[in-house]
Amino acid sequence: MKTAPIRRKLKLLFSLCILFMLLVAGSILAVNAFFSNRAVLLHEVNALAEITGQSIIPALIFDDERVARKTLDALQIQKDIVYAAAFKQGSQKPIAVIDKKNIDLAVNEKLQQCPHYEFSLQQLYMCKQLVLDDENQGYLILVVSLQSVYQQLGHQILLALIGLSLSSVFIFWVMDRFSRKLVEPILELLSISEEVAASGRFDKRAEISQTDDEIGRLGKAFNSMLEKTAYWHDQLLHQKEILEEMVEKRTLALIDAKNKAMELAEHAQKANLAKSDFLSMMSHEIRTPLNAIIGFSGLMRTTDLDPKQQEFIQIIKQSANALLMQVNDILDFSKIEAGKMELDSCWFDLYALLIAVKQNHYHVCTLKAVHFDVSMSDDVPRYVYGDCQKLKQILFNLLSNAIKFTDQGFVKLDIRCEQKQAELCQLKFSVSDSGIGIASDKLPHLFEPFTQADSSTTREFGGTGLGLAISQRMVELLGGDIVVNSHPGQGTTFTCQIPLILPTQNEHLSSLRIPLIGLSDSHDAEIMEIRLHDLGYSVEVLNKEQRQLLQKQPEKALRYALLLLSAQDRDELDFWLRHNETATQKVTCVCWVMTPELIEINHNRPELPCLHLKDDHLSLVENIDSLITTELGEISFAHHTGLKPVLLVEDNEINRQMTKNILIQAGLSVEIATNGQQAVALFKNNDYSLVLMDCHMPVMDGLTATQRIRQDKKNKRVPIIALTADAFTGNQKACLKAGMNDFLSKPFSRVQLLKKVEHWLLTPIIDNKTQNTIEQMTQHSLSTVEPVSTHDNTALLAQIEALINQIEKALASQDMAEIEHATQQFKAIAMKYKLHKLVLLLADLEKTVAQGKYFKAVKQWKPIIDAVDEIKNSGLG
Repeated sequence: MKTAPIRRKLKLLFSLCILFMLLVAGSILAVNAFFSNRAVLLHEVNALAEITGQSIIPALIFDDERVARKTLDALQIQKDIVYAAAFKQGSQKPIAVIDKKNIDLAVNEKLQQCPHYEFSLQQLYMCKQLVLDDENQGYLILVVSLQSVYQQLGHQILLALIGLSLSSVFIFWVMDRFSRKLVEPILELLSISEEVAASGRFDKRAEISQTDDEIGRLGKAFNSMLEKTAYWHDQLLHQKEILEEMVEKRTLALIDAKNKAMELAEHAQKANLAKSDFLSMMSHEIRTPLNAIIGFSGLMRTTDLDPKQQEFIQIIKQSANALLMQVNDILDFSKIEAGKMELDSCWFDLYALLIAVKQNHYHVCTLKAVHFDVSMSDDVPRYVYGDCQKLKQILFNLLSNAIKFTDQGFVKLDIRCEQKQAELCQLKFSVSDSGIGIASDKLPHLFEPFTQADSSTTREFGGTGLGLAISQRMVELLGGDIVVNSHPGQGTTFTCQIPLILPTQNEHLSSLRIPLIGLSDSHDAEIMEIRLHDLGYSVEVLNKEQRQLLQKQPEKALRYALLLLSAQDRDELDFWLRHNETATQKVTCVCWVMTPELIEINHNRPELPCLHLKDDHLSLVENIDSLITTELGEISFAHHTGLKPVLLVEDNEINRQMTKNILIQAGLSVEIATNGQQAVALFKNNDYSLVLMDCHMPVMDGLTATQRIRQDKKNKRVPIIALTADAFTGNQKACLKAGMNDFLSKPFSRVQLLKKVEHWLLTPIIDNKTQNTIEQMTQHSLSTVEPVSTHDNTALLAQIEALINQIEKALASQDMAEIEHATQQFKAIAMKYKLHKLVLLLADLEKTVAQGKYFKAVKQWKPIIDAVDEIKNSGLG
């Protein structure tokens, strides 16, 4: 029916309307005729009953049945009367009756309701009282058939239907012609519309527009629409031709602009490479003489100097370090701007870093009479995975700034663990001071490069204005954020939150040297053992028999970095103090006490160094490490027998002499090579315990020389430490890849060099299998990806791609619950394969999603994709 022509639909509509009209009209006529005929019949029967009743009253009075019967017989001629009966007053038996159809009436009920009439479907019942002189003489009952009424009704309905049918035929004829007149214009419009749509020509016009009715107005509007459409069609064709010409011209212009842009980009790239090469060269040229200045000033301090000379040397050292800091700032900023600063993550001792930061700034604060304090909550972990050097530089920059702008009051570093999970912790570092403060309008620009609060600040306090800009970039690179809160005259607080990875139970922390402490099993030993374990030390509890055996064989006590006795072990402490007075290899041994009041251990001796069990975590670690660590001036290898010479490969004469003197002064034998080729030749005929290899040398560089040396299997066990002043290119990974074991950046101090040499010289000799494992672990400490098999690669990448698609769909639909769920799965996979940078980024995203910050989560998604691309490009894919 939906596809039927409109004319057929109109005919059907008209047919239904007419049929409904006939039904309604016929019903009304039938009902009206029925009730009208019944009313006429009632009137006639009532009149007939009145006449018959008056005629039969005498017969009732005289009980004359014959007359009564004769009177009723007159009703026989009325065919519709099927029953008639006359009753005398008080009698229930009729005196006369006519019954054509053996009608059984309840006469008593009828007489009681008299006078009365009622209709049924087939008959009319009427009871009439016969009254004479106001006295009731009897009753007349008539029953009349309604057959004639129904017959008349039938005839009337038939005539009505004939009339309505003739009218309907006429109406159909009229409606057919009307529908044709109504539909034909619409069909004409439809035909023209289809023809225009098919041909695209707009010259057709409708002829129905000649009338003034609605159809005519529709035709005029349709023709007007065609005219306007034709006009705009022509305009569009013309505009299209113009646009095609413009597009062609602009395409040519864009191609020309693109070529120019590519040319400019090529020039910019070359300029950037030139800048990087220049900075690399300048780094080498500046840091190389600085290395000599710092190194020789350190050597001179070990000689006999008068106070004035010591002061001059100290000034030289401070100036060299200040210059080095400026150079490092410029190089770091250049790395950031060039996008070449990368994470250099490894397991490290966070407490040791904080202690170093504290010790480096405590002296400056003391000189300025500024109170310096480092506080830390007990839940801060000791060993974590992250970029130790960048975290250290961030804290150094913030504390140096705080001390610089504070002349009185305090400077404080506070460390708190904001969030701690099974594998990740969010550490909050706050640096507060009571210095000059910063105006609120200056805060938004504080992290911009080469910016300080005002120009007078630079004149008064100095500095490049790069420290905060570098710190902010480094914090962001570590996956954290940094904020500042300050008021003029009231001080400033810098707060940065940085995520760091925690070691799991299966993590061996092989890259760290965890000291072994021998602990007396005396009183309170269990408390001390738990405390030391919590602080990350390796502890071995020694009973009295074991301690006595150590006294008999003191050389076995050297395996312990520290012997820790209780205050009750006075005799044992005396033994080790006496032993150390004459022994070449001294055993570090001290007592611990529960409270400061128990410091007095032996009344015959002056006060001895003690550990206070009640100290906070950081203070206790600082005290223990100060006992374990060899004093800087005491680093000597003279008593280590069997050490082979150290090979120093250095092309710069001044640096060669400086490094050689430091090593000889520490009791080492040194041989010299001025380039890599000489070093390879010396290795063929000599054995060395350690190699210090410069990277940039003529004839053959240090990387190539190391590769040549490592080709000989017997040389794989010799530690090779890279020495380079190239801090911009960041070639640490290249050094390790070439086969080097460690890295020392120029300029380095005497202490830094000796500590590095001490670490590698005193490492126990190990077999080739273990050496290969250590080399792999060393390279892993500088990488964000742990190598896996090709099969694992495929599975890993498939999992990562599926989770990326899942998270991106959830981001598109803003389904925060799904984003959080998928991010947790992604982080678990990243942790499994030790993709540490990715773990930090995903942990940050997980935190943001948990806080319901959708738009921040969208911003954090791109660095995650970039990190995945880096992983693929590194060879994992």
